[in-house]
Amino acid sequence: MLPDKYRYIVVEGPIGAGKTSLARRLSEHAGKSLLLEDPDSNPFLARFYEDQPRYALATQLFFLFQRAQQVAGLKQIDLFDRGTVADFILDKDPLFASLTLSDDELHLYQQIYGHLTPQAPTPDLVITCRQHLENCSRACANARFPTNATSRSSISPALPTPTAASSTSFRPRRC
Repeated sequence: MLPDKYRYIVVEGPIGAGKTSLARRLSEHAGKSLLLEDPDSNPFLARFYEDQPRYALATQLFFLFQRAQQVAGLKQIDLFDRGTVADFILDKDPLFASLTLSDDELHLYQQIYGHLTPQAPTPDLVITCRQHLENCSRACANARFPTNATSRSSISPALPTPTAASSTSFRPRRC
């Protein structure tokens, strides 16, 4: 049983690691609300896979606004609220932005993110799921989006280490 002090729990990790499944189970087990990513509602995502330079900013901003809106209600959790389990963390978005956006686009994104960040609460607990690269690749291959995008980029962990982030071959892949 999760202690009541964990009001906002986040499950993070790469695609195919079981974030959503674990978040659902934790939510049911602990009697907490569930907050899930909704990539299907991003109208730019499929186009991002076809033409990353053209659609990276629109895709990234849509995700940023969507997630910021999702977590905004969590800022004012009252004493009677049962808490929330989420399968994403807003702090991950700048990592993808830094890897997909041009310098000018990144500067604009950082300004927007800076205005939205204070509205996002800090999780009380972050659970990181890990997955082998081969399984992540398989999960992306099974996604609805074109697989030719994998030839332009490799799978990235949700929270890369500084050495991985500095690698020139490190490119994000949203699935």
